[in-house]
Amino acid sequence: MTQSISKPFPNGESLERAMGRMKSFIDDLPQRYDGQNILLIRHPATWYGLEHHIDGVSLTGLSHHSKFVSTNTR
Repeated sequence: MTQSISKPFPNGESLERAMGRMKSFIDDLPQRYDGQNILLIRHPATWYGLEHHIDGVSLTGLSHHSKFVSTNTR
């Protein structure tokens, strides 16, 4: 499981890297949109990023989302 967190999907990025992008985005929201309503449209990976960043779910804890976690070991 740990390898699938750091290993990129074919022609894509790793779960770990996607979570980093999500964290940067979420951290920037208060400064960019203070006092405004915003709408977030998401991909499953970004939802998992929210769970990881806001709810503190560990990356390995996201394994219950098995359809997202890569099993590619090549």
